[in-house]
Amino acid sequence: MDNLDEMELKLLRKMNQEKDAEITSLKEENERLVKWVDDLQSGMYINCVYCGHRYGPKDKVPCTMADALKQHIETCPKHPMSALKKSLAAAEKRERELREKVERYEALLDAPVVWEREVTKPQPR
Repeated sequence: MDNLDEMELKLLRKMNQEKDAEITSLKEENERLVKWVDDLQSGMYINCVYCGHRYGPKDKVPCTMADALKQHIETCPKHPMSALKKSLAAAEKRERELREKVERYEALLDAPVVWEREVTKPQPR
C-alpha cells in the first residue's frame, strides 16, 4: 500500500512540475507580447473614443501609450466608467448613512429601559 502511495506522490509531483513549467512559459510569452504591443503603439496616436483626448508619439508620457490611455479612462468624464464610479460612490455613501442609522437604533434598543410611573396625588374630598 505504501508503494502505491509513493508512486502516486511521485506522479503528482511530476505533473505539478510540468504545470509550473507551462505556467512560467505562458507568463514569459505574455510579457513578450505586452512589450510587442507597447512597441507597436509607441509610434501611433491613441485616442479616447468617448471624449476624443489624444496621446501621440511626441507626447511626454512616463509609461506606454496603452497605460496612458488606461489612466485617462479612470478620469474621463464621458467614459461610462465615470457614471459607474459616481453611482458606486453614492451607493456607498447611502450605505454608510444607513449603517450609522441602524447602529443608533441598535444603541437605543440596547439601552436600559426606565419606566416611570405617574404618581397621582389623591384628590381632596
